[in-house]
Amino acid sequence: MVRVLLAALTLPWGACSGVGGQPALETSAEHPVPVPLGTPASDDSPADDVPEPPMPPPVTTAPKPPTPEPKPFVPSPADAPFGDPVDLPAGKEWVYVWGDEFDGTELDLTKWSFTPLHWQRRDLNHGADCRRVHWDWTERDNVRVAGGNLVLGNTRVMPPPNETDENGDPVYEGDVLVHASAIYSDRQKKDSHGYERTYGYFEARIRIAPTVDGIHTAFWLYTYRDGGGEVDIAESALASDKYHMAVHWKNEHARRRQATMYAAVPDLHAGQFHVFAVHWDEDGYRFYADGRLQWAYSGPGVSHVDHFIYLSTGASWNDGNACTGTFPNEALVDWVRVWELRGAP
Repeated sequence: MVRVLLAALTLPWGACSGVGGQPALETSAEHPVPVPLGTPASDDSPADDVPEPPMPPPVTTAPKPPTPEPKPFVPSPADAPFGDPVDLPAGKEWVYVWGDEFDGTELDLTKWSFTPLHWQRRDLNHGADCRRVHWDWTERDNVRVAGGNLVLGNTRVMPPPNETDENGDPVYEGDVLVHASAIYSDRQKKDSHGYERTYGYFEARIRIAPTVDGIHTAFWLYTYRDGGGEVDIAESALASDKYHMAVHWKNEHARRRQATMYAAVPDLHAGQFHVFAVHWDEDGYRFYADGRLQWAYSGPGVSHVDHFIYLSTGASWNDGNACTGTFPNEALVDWVRVWELRGAP
């Protein structure tokens, strides 16, 4: 029975649409309908003794539906990069070059890796009962793909299990440990897997984790290469509707430098998805939220080397309280997309 079913499944479209499970047959004057099995076929049989078998209705092959043309990957108007002609020079177009829609049931490990970051600490000074929050990215089970989204889960341990953290600092009574989540697309640690590039339009549709519970959500670019740094496309560490953007680099003396900006997104904490993006070119960075330009940066620190993508959560470095917050909680990422500007210069 299994072999029969498999054979049927391998037939072309419409081949199993005949009568009684037989292949459909085309009829014409040259190819009349075959005589049904069991009907006498001898011409010398008396016509009066053998009644003419009833003719079955003509059986025709169901027309095969046309093969649909490949649908170009074009974002909806609400998500489209750069509808403003200022951002799309004449003669050029945005071409989709990489991304992840998170439509499966498992994380695609040809694109992403789990980050190796271990114990970190936030000195939040929320009082004697919550002086410090420790956090890490070691619980890989907190990262999963479900319902068409990447799920970045966060869990809490009270109190942390060690007397000292990985840096040798004491763990006090009332401290908590948060197991946050992160994935990244670093090719240097994945051989030919992962994804990195220089310049382009990077965007992600994200529902942030609850900041009030002491968790921030981040979408950012990073590199270990000389001349690069970190580009924070979006970090939600504020209880208000404002979020954080930043450019980090090292100057010629290897000293850390940064440029930062805050901007508001309506209903940022209302459990809705928002699209955060950056357009990075040789002149600088332009940051967007829901299609609106939020910040343009063209000062020192603009990188010209490949960066990879990070999607993460962590203990909030600003508002929220992980000691009293509700756990578990999560951030959701609907998709990540990368676009390249092509066309005549």
